[in-house]
Amino acid sequence: MRLRKLAVDHWFLLIVLTAGTVLRIVVTLAYEPILMLQRDTYTYLHLAVETGVSGFRPSLYPLMLKPLLATGGLELVALVQHLSGLTVAVLLYLLMRKLGVSAPVAALGVAPPLLDGFVLNIEHYLLTETFFILFLVGALVLLSWSDRPSWLVAGTGGALIGLSTLLRFVGAAAIVPALVYVLVRRMGWMRVVALAAGFLIPLGAYSLWFSSETGSGGLTDSNGFFLYGRVVEFADCDEVEVENELREYCPEESTESESIESETKGMFTSGLDIKAVREDPEGNSKLLRFGRAMIVAKPGAYFGEVLSDFVQYFEASEPESREPNVKRWLFVTSVAQAEPHPTVLRFDAGPPPTSGIDADFKINEGSAGFLRSYQGVFYTYGPLLAVMLVVGLVGGALARRPEEGRWLLPDTLLFTLVAIALLLAPTMLAVYHFRYVLPAISLGGTAAALGFSALVKRFGRT
Repeated sequence: MRLRKLAVDHWFLLIVLTAGTVLRIVVTLAYEPILMLQRDTYTYLHLAVETGVSGFRPSLYPLMLKPLLATGGLELVALVQHLSGLTVAVLLYLLMRKLGVSAPVAALGVAPPLLDGFVLNIEHYLLTETFFILFLVGALVLLSWSDRPSWLVAGTGGALIGLSTLLRFVGAAAIVPALVYVLVRRMGWMRVVALAAGFLIPLGAYSLWFSSETGSGGLTDSNGFFLYGRVVEFADCDEVEVENELREYCPEESTESESIESETKGMFTSGLDIKAVREDPEGNSKLLRFGRAMIVAKPGAYFGEVLSDFVQYFEASEPESREPNVKRWLFVTSVAQAEPHPTVLRFDAGPPPTSGIDADFKINEGSAGFLRSYQGVFYTYGPLLAVMLVVGLVGGALARRPEEGRWLLPDTLLFTLVAIALLLAPTMLAVYHFRYVLPAISLGGTAAALGFSALVKRFGRT
């Protein structure tokens, strides 16, 4: 009887959760053992096998891979990541129900992370996104669950945000909305300090390890590289006074190109030795100084570039028309369709022999063809994402403080602002990648559901 009542109370969730589970099974059958069509996957696999630190990518994901690879190989990695995706949806649904969102609206709120074709695709990749989303959602759920969480819970939430940052550096953008949330909720200074300390401790520990391995301070040797990619299209050393030792980074000619990696857009025509810059901490430091100088001297051009990239997340056009690399996030029926990096082709999209993993990459064309057709229709369209975030902002701003129960303003704005921060930060520090939108999809659905519920409580009947 209890199970029947649960099924009746949460029937809409059961529908979308079942659909999401079946789709993940199809993905697993379509691509064995895991997707490695993006060059970054080989970097993470190498770091997992060698237990090294990278100056270019954060190294927590390889550390998490190591026990999974040792016990179940790449198949276990794919399974755990798909289970993590389902867990994210369940956590968000339970939180929304606790905050008073109706069951159908809460289920709709978790439909994007459960059913979005691109989310399904990247969950099956040997990449950081799935665990990044899990840690970030875990942090927000912990902070939002109780009316007055303990300082230990606040500290754990901060630690999860810190750990998410060590999966993808953009996670650091979430700490500001989280701190504001704790202040608005009037949880007390002890919890503010615990949240901040929890965030900083894993970053400090990683920084010590990074320094001992590379001799460089901080968390990375690539932030200057990415910032240079942001400014190089408007950098002009004739207009801006540049230190002599930085003049080697002045672009030599027009940098517009659609055929190169978007993360390094402009660099190939600037005269730089890209590989040397990526591997040189001193060069990274110089690139950082160059980028900052251009931003200070030409703030209008900088913010224009940021805005131009930011609005791409909300365009109605197909993702493939916005960025060539989106081919790698499609469900392909052959490796060649993804137009992967030569490294991927060299190993036939499977693990290299040096990894010690004996697994050939296989595509089931029937299942892959179905998934490609599905993905072409079922994904979070740009305008829909914009609507979700606007509903979150408006609903949060207009949320009425109730006589009893939770005020939805802080929670709604927390999820909305973190989602926006995850979109805005990469465009400020690097360049547009369609891939960056995927974590925001999980939070955007929840933000919209909370915002809609707040509007209903203010203007309609509950």
